[in-house]
Amino acid sequence: MSFTSGFIGGLAKSIDERLKDGMRRTEERADRILERTSIRAEREQQRAEEEQREVADLLSEFASLIDESQVPEGMTLMDYAAGLYRRGGGTISGAKSYLEDLRAHEKGGGSVSSLVDYASLKTGGYGEADYVKKFVRQPDTLVKVPKGMRGGAGLYGKLFDVDVTEGLQDEIFATYGKPEETPDFQMGQLGFREGAQLLPTADIIQKRKLADIQIKQAEASLASTIADNKLKGAIDVTQVNRDFNTVLKGHLNKSGMAYDTDTQGTPIFNVKTGSEQFTAVQNSYSNALRNVTENAVGSLNVPGMKQTLKTLSETALGYITPTWSRPENMVIGQVYYTGKNTKNPNSAILFTGDLSTSIEVKKF
Repeated sequence: MSFTSGFIGGLAKSIDERLKDGMRRTEERADRILERTSIRAEREQQRAEEEQREVADLLSEFASLIDESQVPEGMTLMDYAAGLYRRGGGTISGAKSYLEDLRAHEKGGGSVSSLVDYASLKTGGYGEADYVKKFVRQPDTLVKVPKGMRGGAGLYGKLFDVDVTEGLQDEIFATYGKPEETPDFQMGQLGFREGAQLLPTADIIQKRKLADIQIKQAEASLASTIADNKLKGAIDVTQVNRDFNTVLKGHLNKSGMAYDTDTQGTPIFNVKTGSEQFTAVQNSYSNALRNVTENAVGSLNVPGMKQTLKTLSETALGYITPTWSRPENMVIGQVYYTGKNTKNPNSAILFTGDLSTSIEVKKF
């Protein structure tokens, strides 16, 4: 073999290896983009689904306040429910607060339906699904990659016009679906009859502020107890339970939920599953469990801490329902199912920020 032929052969081999390396890195880049986009798309889809449920529930609640016999021809209950939703600010949190004010107005002897100027709104008669789509932002499932990052890697990218995002959008849409178009119709502002106004809500507002202060004080006390237990290297189960119950009762007070307490200070109530009161209890337990877990994640090695969190979680499971989620989407203090089969979970865990330290609450 001559020197020239050997040199050419070595050069060809080097180029071939560089091309293969560039192709491999290009494929890895495409895989990373697909993975990142899939994670974001799943989070967006979960966010949209949760908001859709909440908005649908709120619209149903608002609709129950409207007198159907006064709804003009060509209009629907949902038109006016949506009008009340918008009077609450057009957001879920604002609508929830406004709904509380309307409920308080009714409890005080007022009628929400009598406040409404039914002639002030003209939309054309839409249903719940139309308004849910209008009020909830569609999940963002678009592949977003800067132009400079779309090409191939190494020598392969320099020699060939490659777009690593080609076909990825179709794959994302096939898995998560294409965003639906937002209904394109105009909504006026729902008006109240001249001189009509909500009954005074100053007392209600003051009670909410007081409840918020009580919750913050209770959470601070719980955080202090756990921090003190960490320094001592032992958990005071009685004090942690007492502080947890104080946080729980603070959230129950804010929701307006009536309850009794047992000799240990634990709230006792009798509510029906699916009722408005049951939802209030669910939210109260979820908030209290999240708070105690967030405070305890740095003290999980303290003897008795995990068992205490498990006991509190077991009590909470009487009201809250675990959910499914990918580990990267899990939130500290929430209870999740584990296993590959969503219909037959292996267990329920309290997520502590890391699966390796999370606490098994229940086996199935």
